Amino acid sequence: MALVIQVLTGVLLRVHYSAFNSYERVLYIMREVNYGWLFKLFHSGNASLIFILLYLHLYKGVKIRRYRLPGVWYRGLSMMLLIIGAGFTGYVLVGAQMRF
Repeated sequence: MALVIQVLTGVLLRVHYSAFNSYERVLYIMREVNYGWLFKLFHSGNASLIFILLYLHLYKGVKIRRYRLPGVWYRGLSMMLLIIGAGFTGYVLVGAQMRF
């Protein structure tokens, strides 16, 4: 469910975003778009939730020794790396505007 919310809010934010002038576009989304501040809040909070759930799931896999099944373990680790990569690209997308 967290991933679905993340994708939906990301698509709704992407409609109004432009990489050309990222700082102004983020301000525009937060101030001018109807409920843009709410979508941005859900999107950023949900990103943290996804990483918390990801690390809890990894902890559970280690705790019950799921690493003994190498196929399952390697698929899970590759999906984890893809999620971390996607989170990093979304993090630096707005030109490192950390004050939002």
